[in-house]
Amino acid sequence: MVDHFRGKILFVQIGAKGDHHPPLRGVLDLRGRTDVRQLVRLVHHSVGVLCPVTGVMHLAAAVPVRPGRPQNRACVVVAGGREPAQWEAYPHDQFLHTLGALPGMPIKEPYPSTLTNAEWKQIEPLVPGPKLFGRPPRYTKRAI
Repeated sequence: MVDHFRGKILFVQIGAKGDHHPPLRGVLDLRGRTDVRQLVRLVHHSVGVLCPVTGVMHLAAAVPVRPGRPQNRACVVVAGGREPAQWEAYPHDQFLHTLGALPGMPIKEPYPSTLTNAEWKQIEPLVPGPKLFGRPPRYTKRAI
């Protein structure tokens, strides 16, 4: 992605000092050189975010955009794991994943904590219903 957009988009590479983040060519390298406050400021000034499933994708959705820019910051999330996109992606994110696309990977493998139909039937009456205001729910309570 970085190579494809070289010269058109300035990418900034971030990451904790002790984490394994191999250096990328042609980017502004801030690995190990940003604290949380600086990261929030960096996201605020960004036009978009390209990241895996991390706190940065949440910041991209939560941190206000600069005046004069589109209301929603562009965010491309690259994922692998087994969490469905509705658990991870915000409505305006572009969520790229390999869920069910790799040989031998199930489309949705239940977690050990996944409820059976009988268990859900017992718990469902205890789960709060939809709110009387705001957007209609996009996913069922059970899916969440």
